[in-house]
Amino acid sequence: MSAPHIAKTAWAFAKAGGGAHPPLFAALAKSATERAADFVAADLANLAWAFANAGHVEDAPLFAALARAAEARLSDFTAEELDNADWAFSRAGAWTSREVEPRSSRDRPEIVPRSSRSSVRRATAGETEREAP
Repeated sequence: MSAPHIAKTAWAFAKAGGGAHPPLFAALAKSATERAADFVAADLANLAWAFANAGHVEDAPLFAALARAAEARLSDFTAEELDNADWAFSRAGAWTSREVEPRSSRDRPEIVPRSSRSSVRRATAGETEREAP
């Protein structure tokens, strides 16, 4: 399965709200981990969102691979993609940034300018579900 197909399949199942589907998400996680370098920024954001929204956040190798791939493409993300990826990595406890500052749940999401994306901030703590991108 190609990288875009992995991302779209995970996104579709998460968007449908059918739960984590452990065998499906395990297979997608394995494929995504192996192909993390092949994803474009939009697919990385959607894939991270899908796994986080489906509750499949315990796969540390997957989120570490996605974080490394996202960090390498940070300048390719739109503000919305960056915000969605930030939320997903926050939910999974994985970070693309070495400078993490928790924010209050009352704060609005921060949009980080392209020039300062190396200081991506942690998504709002306490969020449990997020609307599909």
